[in-house]
Amino acid sequence: MQQAKKERCNFGRFYFRFPNGESGLDVYTRVTSFISTMFRDFADGHICRPDLNIVIVTHGLTLRLLLMRWFKLTVETFES
Repeated sequence: MQQAKKERCNFGRFYFRFPNGESGLDVYTRVTSFISTMFRDFADGHICRPDLNIVIVTHGLTLRLLLMRWFKLTVETFES
C-alpha cells in the first residue's frame, strides 16, 4: 500500500489507479457518460416534464468529478 501511495504522488490522484480499483479518470469517464445520457434523454423528451426534479446521490469523489465535468474544471484544479 505504501508503494502504491508513492506511485500516486508521481502520477497524481486523477490518473493513478490503485490495484483492482479505479482512477479518477475512470470515474470521470463514467460521469461524462451519465451526463451525456441524461441530456440526451432530456433532448429526446424521455424525461421532460414541467414538474421534474432530479436528485443525484453519490459519494464524495464521484461528486467532485461530476462537478469537475459540469463546470469544465481542469485536472490541475482537481489536484489542488
